[in-house]
Amino acid sequence: MLKAGRLHRGDTVGIVCPAGPVREDLLASGIKTLESLGLKVKPGHHVRAELGYLAGSDRERAEDINRMLADPSVKGIFCARGGFGCTRILDLVDYGAAAQNPKVFVGYSDITALHLALAKNAGLVTFHGPMAAEMTEDFPRYNLDCLERALFCPEPPRGD
Repeated sequence: MLKAGRLHRGDTVGIVCPAGPVREDLLASGIKTLESLGLKVKPGHHVRAELGYLAGSDRERAEDINRMLADPSVKGIFCARGGFGCTRILDLVDYGAAAQNPKVFVGYSDITALHLALAKNAGLVTFHGPMAAEMTEDFPRYNLDCLERALFCPEPPRGD
């Protein structure tokens, strides 16, 4: 299994929307929270797209993931939100890029399909963690602290 390096203050992380569309106010709040951790944030080209109940076409959503996977300046990828649609793009993801440039990948719920596909096809260890769009002002500080430890600390995360 491939493990991405831990994140450092000043690293760039991408935000992608592999499933349903995200509200602009929630996306802005998630970006602000990630920046408060000392990260630079690079939203995907289609992260604000809407096509019915999806955040853009299958090709557009996969293209954003593939760009982030191939970009050596991007050290991690956060999913903006879950929702139906992830399984539709599994065959469009560039698993070779994921294996050649391992990086932190964070999300949950329907994003689990991508976690499993990245593990199977690229051997990548991923993080089952919060979506960028839920990291609002109301996001529990405890949860943010746990995420921060998991992403930045050299020791494996442990329960409190």
